[in-house]
Amino acid sequence: MAIFNALKEQNDPQAPTSISTPFPYMIPGKVNPSLSAIPDNPSAKLTGTPPETTPGCGSGIGSNISLGEVSPNGNSKSMLGQKAALLEVAQVVTGITINRPTDESNAILVGASHSQNGHPIAVFGPQVGYFNPEILLQEDLHGPGYEAAGVAIPGASEVVEMGRGVNFAWSATSANSDNIDQRLELLCNPNGGPVNAQSTFYMFKGKCTQMSEDTFTQNLKPTVAGGGQAATISRTIHITVHGIVQGFTTASGGKPVAVVDQRSTYGHDGDSVLGFLEIGMPAYTHDAKSFISSASKIVFTFNWLYAGRNSIADYSSGLLPIRPSNVDPNLPTWGTGQSEWQGWLPTSQHPQVINPPSGIITSWNNKAAPMFSANDGQFSYGMVYRSMMLNKALNDELSAHGGKVTPAEVVTAMESAATTDLTAQVELPNLFSILKPTTPVETEMINALKAWNQSGDHRIRANPSDAQYQNAAAIAIGDEFFPMVDNALFASLLGTNGINQKSNGIVDGFSEFGQSFVNAPGSLGSSYDGGFEGMVLKLTDQMLGIKVLQPYPEALLSHVCGTGISNCSLMINQAFAQAASQLQIDNGSSNVSTWINDTASISAKSTIPKMDTVSFQAIGIVSGANMEWQNRPTFQQVVCFDH
Repeated sequence: MAIFNALKEQNDPQAPTSISTPFPYMIPGKVNPSLSAIPDNPSAKLTGTPPETTPGCGSGIGSNISLGEVSPNGNSKSMLGQKAALLEVAQVVTGITINRPTDESNAILVGASHSQNGHPIAVFGPQVGYFNPEILLQEDLHGPGYEAAGVAIPGASEVVEMGRGVNFAWSATSANSDNIDQRLELLCNPNGGPVNAQSTFYMFKGKCTQMSEDTFTQNLKPTVAGGGQAATISRTIHITVHGIVQGFTTASGGKPVAVVDQRSTYGHDGDSVLGFLEIGMPAYTHDAKSFISSASKIVFTFNWLYAGRNSIADYSSGLLPIRPSNVDPNLPTWGTGQSEWQGWLPTSQHPQVINPPSGIITSWNNKAAPMFSANDGQFSYGMVYRSMMLNKALNDELSAHGGKVTPAEVVTAMESAATTDLTAQVELPNLFSILKPTTPVETEMINALKAWNQSGDHRIRANPSDAQYQNAAAIAIGDEFFPMVDNALFASLLGTNGINQKSNGIVDGFSEFGQSFVNAPGSLGSSYDGGFEGMVLKLTDQMLGIKVLQPYPEALLSHVCGTGISNCSLMINQAFAQAASQLQIDNGSSNVSTWINDTASISAKSTIPKMDTVSFQAIGIVSGANMEWQNRPTFQQVVCFDH
């Protein structure tokens, strides 16, 4: 548990946050281990799961999924593999599979004190993927008591969901707050005797209770874009007091259980319309305080950002359950009634701020506030998150312009962050202190990496017509070397079964740890949303004697790098030598300045810039042209109410 809790980083004091004030949430007291429900074999495939709408479509939970793959908080497994797998693929479209980032959207808000014209500035960037036609609907709605313009999701366009009112604008980023718990329902036989492995009866508060059942039929028709065949699919689901049964397994020594993801918003998805409606009604929302009041009625977990004539604000919404203090919030619990939710977190205890002392708010799906615990599927709220790129870029602009910026300069900060390689920005400074080159090639590699790091770690082309990136050799080195560092440092801890997640032969993560080494640039247009950067930074800080506020414990340090932390320097240098050898093979030369490929680009028969390209998915008949890679939103609002 010491190792698990260290990797979980539930509340790392050095985690980047949008709000500096602590908002304690989900802080357990003395945990009762008997309330945690651990399956006998978490890797075993669940049985009796609800069918997918279209077999093979991949968007639902199918019968071939294990409990470890049921992610109750929307966090996908490794995404680096997509970098090679999604390229140069010939497709015969028989249906529409919508791929989009699991987390998205960013924002920079600058208060009046840092604005050249004395009024707040915001650059908002909702990110919902790239489609043709786009998935967001632009609208301008006016009626009795309602004045708003902006965007909405089709099917929920009765109100503007992100946009502007009369004298303010607002947007959102995904918060991923913990509104879901996984329950193991203990199955029972109402007549006594043996319990069926897929019984529709379960124990709740001392009674053998029957699940409710819902059977319905879907009539599917082909579309011009999707093709496919007409079909009729009958679906049957079972429901407990906690929600829909996802499948069956065993726990506690062979006892049959049903797996249920209890979601606070189940059956209440439409409740948020009240908050959206009030935001667009001037009588209800007319300043930062009233905006927070309206946003608090939205039950989904989002960070709501506000910019008006005089104020900026941030509020993290969601119908967030209060758990018993003796329950471990990161593990599944029994559904027998001993661990039931005890109400909802009140508005006053949600992370929120109006005009923070710093005069700055940045958000990119990072932790909302100190002590506001990471959800049970979130393992990347450590010392590093991609919002750091926004902070650095904005601070650079403030430094260059005497502490006061214009809207154009805030846009520049957003654009700078959009082309930055977070892994390089975070990891290279420490690695330079650890690497000891032993060959001329390794020395050249370090010099190339230093030049890239000093120029800002950007993945950009000097000219649009160029085939390769600026700093092409350094980028190839980084793409090859950084995953090797992760493997060298943590394989002895996390790769104990010797099986790594792979795509096209590229190692990109450990099968026992559901987080990729690098959430690399790729076709979805959202990158560096989780990865090993924070883990590498913390471990290398401890190697170099740099103070860490929540250091890794000895239980973990003794298992890294094969034989412990004292061996890490050797392992990193061996990985660098391995990268040097592999890159010479990939590029057919020992002349580092000519390198343009890594193993992934060779495997994909592509180039690194092409592999990074953002592509559109066709929802209609045709797609759109690919875009140069940017870690950017789908669209942006640039906001300044100067009167």
